[in-house]
Amino acid sequence: GDDVDKAIHYLLLIGISGVFLFTLAAAMGWVNQGDFALPLLLLAAGLMLLREADAGYGKARH
Repeated sequence: GDDVDKAIHYLLLIGISGVFLFTLAAAMGWVNQGDFALPLLLLAAGLMLLREADAGYGKARH
């Protein structure tokens, strides 16, 4: 039902947010060591995944 969809969406958001924050913390450590390439790559990948998930969720709803 609709509530299940909402719950799954929120769980996904929480999961993605957790991974994002963890990645951000790790990226801060890498940047401190002078390594910028990996954090930028991860950020780009994360944004792409988020866009895909968002597009998929939008399609599933309509």
